[in-house]
Parts: sequence; C-alpha cells; structure tokens
Amino acid sequence: MASLRSDVLTSHEPHSGQGATVAHSERSNAGELTTRPLSEREREVLSHFAQGQSTKDVAHILGISPRTVETYAATIAQKLHARNRIHAVAIALAAGILTPQDR
Repeated sequence: MASLRSDVLTSHEPHSGQGATVAHSERSNAGELTTRPLSEREREVLSHFAQGQSTKDVAHILGISPRTVETYAATIAQKLHARNRIHAVAIALAAGILTPQDR
C-alpha cells in the first residue's frame, strides 16, 4: 500500500458504527483539507466488495438491483478517488474507513 497518496488519506475517522464515515480528503483552494463522507449504505456495499463478493452477489444480499450496486461502486470510487473497487477497498482499509473485521 506504499503507492497510496498520503495527502488523500490525511484526514479520516475510523468507522464507529453510527453516522457517516469520512471517506475522502482533498485540498480546497485555500489548501485546507475537506472531506466527503460515505453513506452507511456505501460503506456496506464497500464492505461486501472487501469480502470478495461480486456486483450480482451484493445486489442479491442487499435486495437491490445490480445496476444500483454499480452506481454505489462508482460513487464510492469517486469519493475515494479510487481507480476501481479494489483500489477503493485498499484506500478504505488504509484510512480506517473499513477495518479488517469488515472483511
């Protein structure tokens, strides 16, 4: 995980089980860090990805359509500035958004 950009992971809060989890940090025009939280549902979808489950599996487990899971995956990747869902899981684990127990 040495290739992860430390400036993206500078500010985070470990998952506490309640409320939104900080998922993303970026520098604003003034240079300070700003964050965008993952919703509980996005975190839940990400946790299933961390367990190696496919889009179809996650859709079945959560009772939603595969297209909805793909939409969550795209939003998660955008918020984490990840290239794909695997990269998003790696970022989330490194930042404490997901814990090893979530896997």
